[in-house]
Amino acid sequence: SVAFFFGSGLGMDAAGYRTAEAFHRSLGSPPKFSPMTIDGTNKVLVSSLVGGFPGLNGKTDNEHVKMLVYVGVNPMVSHGHNTGMFNPAKEIRAIAARGQVWTIDPLRTETAKLSSEHIAPYPGKDYVILAWLVREILADSRHKPVQPVTGKEELSAALASLDCATAAAVAGVPEAQLHALLAAINQNGGVVVETGTGVSMTESANLTQWFAWVLMILTGTMNQKGGCWFHPGFIIQFDSFELPLMDNPFTPGAPSMPEASGLIGEWPCAALAGEIEAGNIRALVNLGGSILRSFPDANRLQPALEKLELNVALEVVANETTALSSHVLPTKDQTERPEISFWDTLCGSLSLFYNDAMVEPLGERRSAWWVISQLMQRLDLPMPEHLPEHDSNEADHAMLAAQMQGARCSFDAVTQAGVVNRPLQVPGDWVNRHIQRIGGWRLAPQPLLQQWQQTFPAGKAEIGTPR
Repeated sequence: SVAFFFGSGLGMDAAGYRTAEAFHRSLGSPPKFSPMTIDGTNKVLVSSLVGGFPGLNGKTDNEHVKMLVYVGVNPMVSHGHNTGMFNPAKEIRAIAARGQVWTIDPLRTETAKLSSEHIAPYPGKDYVILAWLVREILADSRHKPVQPVTGKEELSAALASLDCATAAAVAGVPEAQLHALLAAINQNGGVVVETGTGVSMTESANLTQWFAWVLMILTGTMNQKGGCWFHPGFIIQFDSFELPLMDNPFTPGAPSMPEASGLIGEWPCAALAGEIEAGNIRALVNLGGSILRSFPDANRLQPALEKLELNVALEVVANETTALSSHVLPTKDQTERPEISFWDTLCGSLSLFYNDAMVEPLGERRSAWWVISQLMQRLDLPMPEHLPEHDSNEADHAMLAAQMQGARCSFDAVTQAGVVNRPLQVPGDWVNRHIQRIGGWRLAPQPLLQQWQQTFPAGKAEIGTPR
């Protein structure tokens, strides 16, 4: 009856997050929610089904790419979805100068204004544009995958009935734009496709992400210089061991939402309100998440949260969610504690950053790891061995150092330098070894084929209806 939300707030706290994971495990791994099922489900799903591992985190080689397509992402504002662009205007202009940048987005975004071309489909219909491109490239012998693939025949059969006129009608764009985009891909010898939350929050998110990956695989840009590279990790070195085969990301989901499965052990955030209403969740540990601002259907969620017997929030600021909490535990923010760039694979380089505490903690704030460890101790739960007794600055450093065993540099090295960069190997041999070992990229996973067979006919049925 206890659930955890691993929010982005504590997600940026390296020591706090790892201690929270230990707390969650010590309670028998109860229901877990995180932002992944708000804006990142499609990426984890496709990397698992197509690549056999959910941790394949693709990045654009911005220094060398010649043909880049942004779909539902506005890096001029967001700096990319999990890609970490430091100076997006400079990089986008440079790519457009040496090649082409296309943006597919219903809105003429800031990124679209810097792009070579802009296609504005109906919201949620970008998938059919990419599907038509895949169909055409499957039939074009000039493009060759670099790595082995399986499922070409099945995918070709699934897309056989999709012609340009239908794709354009479903998407609500001129056919000429689709032909121009295909010609640009052919002219540049391949394409890199980068998606964002404009895709991941739509009903067709999985299809768009799937076809984006297939386009890169078929045109030979996957795991290539000038294409899409995969982050090998700085703290955990994915290139130092044989990746496990994890091609079935589906796990049991919330009983109150049987139509939605879980994903790699997490429940959909949309299920939280129903689980509380059903009495399945009576207590919530909210680790730095502004739940009312980020979860679906706040009108249903707010009264559900009010029903909780225990609603514990670890937070740095008062907000709508803390106002509904039974207990608010104030923790140090990012300026009040030393920190490392814990989510290293979200960075656009093979690097690690460190910053020391800049100011003294306000009020009664304590280190998140210490707060959580005190809860564990008072609940008589198994405690991690390396936990210091007090949350001094030295103890905060010791907790960070404990995260870096097996990293590409020592904790002392990153504290002295502030940032440590390591050379990045592209293509990554570790990716090629993994794809060889699983028999090739899987172009036609059954769950995605089934979703295409349901979504495309529905899209065709909408042709001609008012928008």
